[in-house]
Amino acid sequence: MNTGNNRQPIAVKNLADFKRHIKPGTEIYVHSHSVHPDLEGLTRVVTRVQTNGFYSVIKGQPNNKWSTCNYGKGIRQDYEPASFYRFNGSTIQILDRRRGNRPLCEIELYEKEQTQTMNESEKKSVISHIPAENLRRMQDTEGLVLQGCGGDPQDWLDGINDMLTREDILLDGTRFSECAVFEHEGHTNILFPFREDVKLDMGRLAMWRLQTHGDFGGTWLSDYVPNRLGGFEEPQKEQAQNKKPNCPLIGQDGNVFNLIGLAARTLRQNGLRDQASEMQKRVYACGSYYEALGIIGEYVNITSVDDPDDSEDFDDDSDLDIDCDEDEDEDEGFEPSLS
Repeated sequence: MNTGNNRQPIAVKNLADFKRHIKPGTEIYVHSHSVHPDLEGLTRVVTRVQTNGFYSVIKGQPNNKWSTCNYGKGIRQDYEPASFYRFNGSTIQILDRRRGNRPLCEIELYEKEQTQTMNESEKKSVISHIPAENLRRMQDTEGLVLQGCGGDPQDWLDGINDMLTREDILLDGTRFSECAVFEHEGHTNILFPFREDVKLDMGRLAMWRLQTHGDFGGTWLSDYVPNRLGGFEEPQKEQAQNKKPNCPLIGQDGNVFNLIGLAARTLRQNGLRDQASEMQKRVYACGSYYEALGIIGEYVNITSVDDPDDSEDFDDDSDLDIDCDEDEDEDEGFEPSLS
């Protein structure tokens, strides 16, 4: 193998050791092959690993027939019984049990190549590990979920990027720079979120997902959450809106501290003590009268004291309206944190 960077082949002792080194990105140099001599002198790169075998493509040749077969996963090679392997240092000879146990091929393994020409998205790749429950809060996100993804998540991220690039699904040199790993029902799954910096041919991706479903269990996030996790949670804004109690501030003394007190009391009476405390802290830290009113309105539905449903809880001693015109200088100089 031409190793301009002086890469050394892996010394393999036995079949178990061989399987341990077979993972996405591992390179297999083919010295000889009695059935497919066109593979001789080529380097195969592992794309997917299963318990009974693995797939590989031809390095640097995405359009090679061996790279495009099996929907882009490449050549499939099953693991043979241990008696059909000959290990001699770094050289591995595999016998052909279908043809009288004569030598089938002779190969060497190399670790995944670490290049210095990684693109920016690869350098900035982010892999997070999240609880499956977190997916229920991703109402505004769409993505591809792959199921049963054991092994190194970085290898999966690199492998899927390479595979979708070969299939002309990832466009203009873009790649997934992040993914989220989560566990559910005993399986390790990975979410590849669709971000603005990832350009996809969605038609091709949909077809690829269907064609490879038996291998990857691919599904959309918008399908996975309702079908596997019980659906998306109600958005936080809607939850907060549903909890906002009515508070008759229109027609009350417009002094900001009076309004804060009335709103806080309403929240506490409705079992929202934490929100009352949070609201007061935010108002005291703000910088203007109208900003204070806006914050109060995030926690309570501002109503009028003329509403018969609410007026009985408040003193109606003033005809000052909360929306009265404030002096411009007073607005600009309002600092609730100062008495």
